[in-house]
Amino acid sequence: LFIFFPKYVPEIKLQFAGIVLCFIMSMFLNGENKVFIRLGLFITVISDYLILLTKTDYVISVFIFSFVHLIYGYKLYKEKSIKSMIYIRLGLFIITEIIMIFLFGFDLLLLVSTFYFINLLANCIHGVLNYKINLIFAVGIILFLLCDIFVGINNINEFINIPQITFPINFMWLFYFPSQVLITLSIKEKLVNVS
Repeated sequence: LFIFFPKYVPEIKLQFAGIVLCFIMSMFLNGENKVFIRLGLFITVISDYLILLTKTDYVISVFIFSFVHLIYGYKLYKEKSIKSMIYIRLGLFIITEIIMIFLFGFDLLLLVSTFYFINLLANCIHGVLNYKINLIFAVGIILFLLCDIFVGINNINEFINIPQITFPINFMWLFYFPSQVLITLSIKEKLVNVS
């Protein structure tokens, strides 16, 4: 309803209710991933509350949201080297941020968004490369990435002077809500040890 008929329903309240329901559902699921997924979903609820209902400054909201992907990153790397995760992501962040500063100048929202996106993209790549470990999580994190690509498209005119792009439906939520449902359901997926 809130994706295809937003004018006829309380769109924002339904969006937030959907995210809260994902967290509540996670409390009734058991599996090897439950601690990480529940914590990630709880922080997601906080972030979406700030973005959707209180209209808190995007810098704060995106910064808090970054912790979701750090938690999921830790989950993905828990059987591997955490140090390598930190070094790779930090290196990518520094390189990308230098390029962003060169192109657009220093901007706090851009800084935080870059940190957020690097972690999301790294999780997506790792999830896809290791999809046999948890396929549902991999698909969920891909949908998460697609959502944020549309978030970027909707907000790019803050940094580049181009006409606002409009879409017939809300593609952000078309990808975001299913991503949260799948990430929640990934708690139940049995982990498979893959060398």
